[in-house]
Amino acid sequence: GALLWAAGAGRLDAVTFLVEEAGTDPATTSQAGRRAYAGRTALHWAARNGHVHVVEYLVSDRGVDVDARTAEGTTAFAWACWRGRVDAMRWLVEKGGSQFGAVNAFGCNAAMWVVQGGAGLDACRYVRSL
Repeated sequence: GALLWAAGAGRLDAVTFLVEEAGTDPATTSQAGRRAYAGRTALHWAARNGHVHVVEYLVSDRGVDVDARTAEGTTAFAWACWRGRVDAMRWLVEKGGSQFGAVNAFGCNAAMWVVQGGAGLDACRYVRSL
């Protein structure tokens, strides 16, 4: 939906409008499409694409569960790891209180996501520091 797109694009203005003016639930999940998309929230998309300002708004201002899981059990932190979005990774753990040790339905943890996604050394170092 529109909220998921806006969050993934880093459009805080659109996210804010959709949540506060149009009444869209900030915890809305994707249902249709590819299996891997099932259950993703705006938080997952914002973290995956490194939009910390949207992540902060959703978690701090709107109370979205920082460790919400997709249908396959993947957290926003894992998606940020996969794409090497170190700023989002740091915010989720250090400010949002994310449980970075979460494992999804396939047994993948943050270290696996960082390596699989080719996230780079900075992301690997950050995960290792945890």
